[in-house]
Amino acid sequence: MDASVLQCLMRSSVDDLPPLPDLVPGAIALGIRLRRRSRLLVAANAICAIIIGAVTVPALLTGNTDTPKPASSPSSPPSASPPCPQPRPAAALPAPPCTSTP
Repeated sequence: MDASVLQCLMRSSVDDLPPLPDLVPGAIALGIRLRRRSRLLVAANAICAIIIGAVTVPALLTGNTDTPKPASSPSSPPSASPPCPQPRPAAALPAPPCTSTP
């Protein structure tokens, strides 16, 4: 079998098939859309990180956590025990009984 006969047989087998579609323009458009979408997501994430940093860093540095304070804070904490009694003077104490042995 000669090479030219083989080429002729191969051409005749694919002559009935439609031509292949051009995939390049669709692939390029898809690549452009994906690149734009990824750049947009990166920019949005960067903006969110900057906003979160701008809010939290000053709050951490100043110690301001914006927690609600109690409505009324007493001037001194309540005591669980009653106040201590005042000591009595030594003269007011009764004298100890005398125990003498003869």
